[in-house]
Amino acid sequence: MTTPGALEREIARFLDHLIKERNASPHTVAAYRRDLADLVESVGARVVRGAGAASGARSRTEHALIDRDAVRAFAAHLAAKGLSRRSVARKLSALRSLLRFAAREGGAARAIAPAVPTTRVDRRLPEVLSEREMEEAFAGASEESPRDRALLALFYGAGLRLSEAAALDLDDVSLDRGEVRVMGKGRRERIVPIGRGAEEAIRTYLDERGRDGGPLFRNSRGARLSRRGIQRAISRLLARVGRAGRFTTHTLRHTFATHLLDRGADLRAVQELLGHASLASTQIYTHVEKTRLTTIYRRAHPRA
Repeated sequence: MTTPGALEREIARFLDHLIKERNASPHTVAAYRRDLADLVESVGARVVRGAGAASGARSRTEHALIDRDAVRAFAAHLAAKGLSRRSVARKLSALRSLLRFAAREGGAARAIAPAVPTTRVDRRLPEVLSEREMEEAFAGASEESPRDRALLALFYGAGLRLSEAAALDLDDVSLDRGEVRVMGKGRRERIVPIGRGAEEAIRTYLDERGRDGGPLFRNSRGARLSRRGIQRAISRLLARVGRAGRFTTHTLRHTFATHLLDRGADLRAVQELLGHASLASTQIYTHVEKTRLTTIYRRAHPRA
């Protein structure tokens, strides 16, 4: 039976692989570390109870990273913690990734890996704002600082992730060409157009900020504006929209994609703009569009 110490060493190798070979972001690595900490906790509890101790001949799975009983115990451990189905699915996915790595990097002994159960999770449709609501947000932003107006315009105009916007430097922005250079997930670089509205808002902000390089968005002390600071600014601006709900920078990313598809943009083009590695990640916006069209049909058709 695997000990917590052996498992922790394997997890450390896996996390090191994510950093050095996969160029995973610090946030992705931290998420895997948290999810797999539950696995170590579960294995530790089994060792304390003496479950699965060897009692005779060496079993075929003795050299596996973890055995079938350990996987079952982990799933039960997660269920006992009262986690949501989404959280359980994420942690089991982390275990599958660890086992794939161990089988590939650890040789034949590690390749004897049990199947990990899957948890069905219904995909939640992202919250999006209508074009009218975005007009309300921009109208309200006229009273805010040039920096915050530029943030709103950039998120809606380019569909950036929060981490991507926070990492932008002035050198990443080309107002002459109307585009920004973005470093996305997996350190994949892409060039994204930003639109005239964002160009004008950023120019106005730079007239106040100065054009001396460094981070694009700064706080009151002149340092890089944190992700939390950006999120607070955007949440405050979107609170002006006349609808209940907590809207974030990711709401603007969803809204960006949905409005492009509403106006006839190609799904693969939207995939490129969002920086999705897989088209499957982008296809959720087609469900948003179908839901919206169904709502319009039922409201407008006499026999609906």
